[in-house]
Amino acid sequence: PEGSKISYLQESGDGSIIFPFQFQYTCKPLPATYYVVIKKAGRLKQNIHDVNYKGDMKFVLENMPCKTKNGEHSVMVNDVEKWIKISMIDDDPAIQKQKRSVEQHRMSVETVEGELNNVYT
Repeated sequence: PEGSKISYLQESGDGSIIFPFQFQYTCKPLPATYYVVIKKAGRLKQNIHDVNYKGDMKFVLENMPCKTKNGEHSVMVNDVEKWIKISMIDDDPAIQKQKRSVEQHRMSVETVEGELNNVYT
């Protein structure tokens, strides 16, 4: 992935090398073992004064299931990514405030539409 500190993975068995853009499609499930080769550290550029700086966040999910609970569908990388994004959005106070505002406006519109229907009937 772009911005990753990992240069590549090397499979412990046959020594094959897997680059970051290949991780999600090439890596084998457990019990496969990989050596992680880290990129050389460079100077960290902090943009604390840039209002458009979004930062960087990474986390690792261990022991992820490969199938859904009913076993009918494979869990794909995109599924996990969407789940994480939706969870983050659901917990964001600013977004929750806007959702409440939209709901209040929607109810106001419905009220006005109901009054208009009464006028024209």
